[in-house]
Amino acid sequence: MIVPKYYEDLSVLHKNTMPDRAYYIPASERMDVLLEEREKSDRFVLLSGQWRFRYFDSIYEAKEEFWQEGFDPEGFDLVTVPGVWQNYGFDRHQYTNTRYPFPMDPPYVPHNNPCGAYVRTFSYKKDTLAPRAFLNFEGVDSCFYVWVNGSFTGYSQVSHSTSEFEVTDLLREGDNTLAVLVLKWCDGSYLEDQDKFRMSGIFRDVYLLRRPGEGIFDYFVKAGPAADGRTGEVEISFSYLDKVVDTKVSLYDREGRLAAQGQAEAGHAAFRIENARLWNAEEPYLYTLVLETAQEVIMDQVGMLRSEFDGAQDYDFVLRSVEAAECVHHIPKVLYHWRAHKDSTSENPQSKMYAFEAGARAIQAHYDRIGIAAKVHQGEYLGLYKTEHIIEEHPLISLIIPNKDHIEDLDKCISSIEEKSTYDNYEYIIVENNSEEEETFRYYKDLEKENPRVHVICWEGEFNYSAINNYGAKFAKGEYLLLLNNDTEFINGACLEELLGYCMHDDVGAVGARLYYSDDTIQHAGVVVGFGGIAGHAFIGLPRSANGYFSRIICAQDMSAVTAACMMVKKSVFEEVGGLSTELKIAFNDIDLCMKIREKGYLIVYNPYAELYHYESKSRGLENTKEKVERFNGEIATFAQKWPEILKNGDPYYNPNLSLERCDFSLK
Repeated sequence: MIVPKYYEDLSVLHKNTMPDRAYYIPASERMDVLLEEREKSDRFVLLSGQWRFRYFDSIYEAKEEFWQEGFDPEGFDLVTVPGVWQNYGFDRHQYTNTRYPFPMDPPYVPHNNPCGAYVRTFSYKKDTLAPRAFLNFEGVDSCFYVWVNGSFTGYSQVSHSTSEFEVTDLLREGDNTLAVLVLKWCDGSYLEDQDKFRMSGIFRDVYLLRRPGEGIFDYFVKAGPAADGRTGEVEISFSYLDKVVDTKVSLYDREGRLAAQGQAEAGHAAFRIENARLWNAEEPYLYTLVLETAQEVIMDQVGMLRSEFDGAQDYDFVLRSVEAAECVHHIPKVLYHWRAHKDSTSENPQSKMYAFEAGARAIQAHYDRIGIAAKVHQGEYLGLYKTEHIIEEHPLISLIIPNKDHIEDLDKCISSIEEKSTYDNYEYIIVENNSEEEETFRYYKDLEKENPRVHVICWEGEFNYSAINNYGAKFAKGEYLLLLNNDTEFINGACLEELLGYCMHDDVGAVGARLYYSDDTIQHAGVVVGFGGIAGHAFIGLPRSANGYFSRIICAQDMSAVTAACMMVKKSVFEEVGGLSTELKIAFNDIDLCMKIREKGYLIVYNPYAELYHYESKSRGLENTKEKVERFNGEIATFAQKWPEILKNGDPYYNPNLSLERCDFSLK
């Protein structure tokens, strides 16, 4: 064994590496080009290019001390650095995902651990103004040992981060030799294994930095808007190579104008910039930061990021993008996944509470920008959010309730609204249709007398749900219609506000509620077109406490359709689409209405925070006669003829990888 087994020693991550620091490329003077072309710096010596290389199937086959001065590598192959040896015909590519690429026995790796020996000669000229030298490896997989001119320099195994070694005392004027031994596996491979093609070697640049005897070693920049949202605040903390040195700090805007300047004191500098340009996804505005010491200049770029969204930058970015986009399309493919760990928000949400708080702020800022009066609250679980609409005007809502006898059901429906509703501006349009019991009409008379909100009108034709509701809408005085079955019962008092809040959005046509059977199982949580061949309710039969697939039962969302057992619709939109289609007398008329509304460019929203019981089919009965079955099948055919495209292409709000045979959003 020609090297110590650091690669299986849990106590060794590095040997002789410098502490982690910010990335920068120094120069002797200000050079704006360095921000894009670092090789132009007079303090940068690139060592990438042609290297001598020899591959070994096992570390135990590497017996020659190839790093010793005087060793002749002429028998080695020539490879290009950066690169991976699998691309040069050595070893093989290996894809890893859920399983480790070798037998699991941490911290040990296979005895036959492939490795590669690299040798590079280069010429170095010392600089009296920058006498110190630092060797940088930007990426080596998986671990490596380094020698300069035959002397052991160090070891590192953080493959996707830079490893830096000070080599001032190891370099000499003129020719020098750099030797590197790279191993394919180390104990860190247990942590780095992921969804990737495993490849090995020096896969990023290698270079030297010439540095002065004293100067900046590291710095940390915190930049963002002040509380007023207009003034930029920049704070910089420094650490130095040996001791604190005078440091001049300058900040320039994109046009090259000086925005702020000053001197660091005790390793710290702070500035305020009036009318600062903030960084955002649409305009990633960056300032140029210049740090000057006696013998060195470092340049960087700084953005005034909206720090109030730290932890939820994706929310802020997506919402801003949606505001600017004309069309948003969902790609129904698995494009990204990650492995959860105990400190990730997916496995331990409490580990990053700030991220969920920032998410609420990002959504609130979105509403504020687009002019929707609302407050955002944390939802039932971390990562879910609830919108409380601020309804300053109280428009009249007309509740259209068809009824034939069944006054106990109707009375329960109306009583639940009267006793629980916290909204005060509504009317009832009860559409009497072909009742046969005298008691029903006495009830109507008493109801109208006792409750001035109630208006009973009579439909004298045959039962046609569409025609009856269209008839009721003609008598409605409200800006908003609530199509409501008589066999429903309000559960929460804010039902009308919950439905109205979304329905008042300019781009929304209709809003539906979450409905339960009497046994507290889900009766309706939105409609998916395609379920059962035509359309069906989502999550039907699940317990009331269920969250559903990705918590869709308990999240407000756009859907293709909602049931008219409880559907609020703008009266203007209802009239624009011609109301319910009367050729659909019983079934699918509500789904058809939603299709017509969406065809006009409006959205359909399901809001789970409007909750009702629905004692389905109590008042009308079941489809259990030959005549009713034939009618039902005929309405299926009518719907399919009217809307062939969505049945062919699939519901745009439902993933094509999910089953249409079950309503629980399970995989096909």
